[in-house]
Amino acid sequence: MPVIALDFTPALKQSAGIGRFVRGLVGGLSRVPSEFSFLLVTTRDCPPFNPATYGPRFRATQLPFKERTFLAAWFRLGLPVPFDRLVPGFDLFHGPNFVLPPLARAVGVVTVHDLNFMVDPRWVPAKLGRFLRRAVPASVRRARLVATDSQATAADLVRFLKVDPNVIRVVYGGVDPPEIQEPAAEDLLEAFGLEPGYILFVGRVEPRKNLPGLITAYNLLRQKYPAITRPLVIVGAPGWLYDDFLAALGTSPFRADIRWLRGLSDPQVAALLSRAGVLVYPSFYEGFGLPVLEAMAAGVPVVTSNRASLPEVAADAAWLVDPADPAAIADAIREALTDEVARARAVAAGRERAAKFTWEAAAETLLGVYREALGGWG
Repeated sequence: MPVIALDFTPALKQSAGIGRFVRGLVGGLSRVPSEFSFLLVTTRDCPPFNPATYGPRFRATQLPFKERTFLAAWFRLGLPVPFDRLVPGFDLFHGPNFVLPPLARAVGVVTVHDLNFMVDPRWVPAKLGRFLRRAVPASVRRARLVATDSQATAADLVRFLKVDPNVIRVVYGGVDPPEIQEPAAEDLLEAFGLEPGYILFVGRVEPRKNLPGLITAYNLLRQKYPAITRPLVIVGAPGWLYDDFLAALGTSPFRADIRWLRGLSDPQVAALLSRAGVLVYPSFYEGFGLPVLEAMAAGVPVVTSNRASLPEVAADAAWLVDPADPAAIADAIREALTDEVARARAVAAGRERAAKFTWEAAAETLLGVYREALGGWG
């Protein structure tokens, strides 16, 4: 039985974004029959977990050093020791978080979720940008196949890194069916002083998410349509370079109606999402945009950006707007909240759209990538 080693570190250390993506993929792999067994690799600074929860085909190994050391060894110091000599016993290593260490005998697959650090270097801290511009091209060169979350990111790989399109495989993410405990959801809203129907954003606070633009749009919405008094709820941990967000938040004339909630669990985020009037996701750039599908699955209308992967993911089931046009965002929010015919149409189309993206389907696609990288195994 061939063994797939997979870097599980982001699943344990990142609550949102790539962490959720990796947790979803591994969950899907555990529910789909295959000829593979899996070795989940973590670093010393990860919280403990039980691989048996994924089934008998899954086991874990913990590296004796921290994630920062793991990355620095190969991508900053150029350590010449291949990873599969440190951790033997697998046939393929999957780096699901942009990077792939050197390998002596095993085959490598790397997932590149987006190229935001190349599309606009201002979106990431300078030090992180320098690291990614060194590590990602090196990882792509090492990989036998490169997985991406969308056709949009696949095109960016060709455009910015000159990757051969023949080695790129698109593995879309999935969305879990919402499982909301009604009393718990009501208790959560009461604790935060919220009533159902608020305007919601979910995502890490960083420049490409366009949160200053969202706040400007909210200001315009309240000024142009004074009958709309619903609060804006921003759910997400602070990422980086968010001074512009704090400035927009602090100077909004409707500051009292803008809530920034941090440190929430996945079930709490799902509960808040289920009670939203609309999800607004006006990002300048996304490799996939998981909150869009999660809102659709929960029956919540979506206003999102017409850039990068978001039209590919949302299709015709959302209001697609120019993220650089706050007035357009405001008008779309107003329509999503008040036009009952358009709203009902969006909810129905959104549920249908979200149903096309499952973690089991993602796992099946990824298993095909593994078999192809291993030379047609199985």
